[in-house]
Amino acid sequence: MTCKFRLVTESMRILFPDRDRLRGIFYRRLLEKFPRISERITEDTREQLRVWFYSTLQAIADHMDDPDELEGALKELVGEYPPEMLQPIVTYGLRQTMLESIEEFFGADWNPELEVAWDETMGLVAAIAIDPASQEKPKPRTSPASS
Repeated sequence: MTCKFRLVTESMRILFPDRDRLRGIFYRRLLEKFPRISERITEDTREQLRVWFYSTLQAIADHMDDPDELEGALKELVGEYPPEMLQPIVTYGLRQTMLESIEEFFGADWNPELEVAWDETMGLVAAIAIDPASQEKPKPRTSPASS
């Protein structure tokens, strides 16, 4: 496990038990920076976004030691939600807003090493969430028609 992944894994032990506070910081910051996004998040999607947020944190916690497994878990998770639900959040600065939220969460314990580690991790999450190819389901094989 690289030092960056170890830092994220260790910091997840602190973040995860208080994830409601982190989620509150994240959405407050997102709406402060991009007030128009609230128009795109309906009451129906709010609960889905809450579950996605926590599931994403859980996937990071569970698979941080294996980047390929983490990528697979995130792709699977993103595929469970309609792109129109995630797209506004990703488009409006998921990576930077989450990084700022984690920094606020940690306060004086935040440091440049944590910033680099989390920036890389959130970059992966954002890239997967906005990459339509990551959401494609395999197409069933068809056998050639008999002649």
